[in-house]
Amino acid sequence: MVDETAASGETDARERPAPQAPVEEPVYESSKPMPAGYVLEKRPHPALLIPGGVTLAASYADTLLFALRERQDPEHATITPGWLLLPVLGPFIAAATSHDSCGTTGWGNGRHSYCRHPDSNGLAVLGGIQAVGLALAASSYMAPRKRAVASR
Repeated sequence: MVDETAASGETDARERPAPQAPVEEPVYESSKPMPAGYVLEKRPHPALLIPGGVTLAASYADTLLFALRERQDPEHATITPGWLLLPVLGPFIAAATSHDSCGTTGWGNGRHSYCRHPDSNGLAVLGGIQAVGLALAASSYMAPRKRAVASR
């Protein structure tokens, strides 16, 4: 009986070379010397960088939406929306410089007065959230992930 795999030029599964296992990088330990042929690689720690960046970006986007809403009616704006373009500090400055906006609407017997109060507390919360996101992202660079990699 003729082996069909040998006749077709294919190798039998038993004859195939075993796949190479990936070479594992040695674990870096600061108390031990660096293994020969390896260098220390430092990268921002993703466990801090990713949540910090997402937190900062999401709260900054919310702040920009707040600024757009204020720019829709500049006559009755309670804050200077330009400050909100500045991340982290902008919401605090806008909250500190906010003011009431009062006026009248309508005409004749339907005329009435109104006062719009600034949302200073909301701006301060957005500024605080941005500060936390920035602190997380910055700390990922201050406490980097260290690992030993083969030198090239």
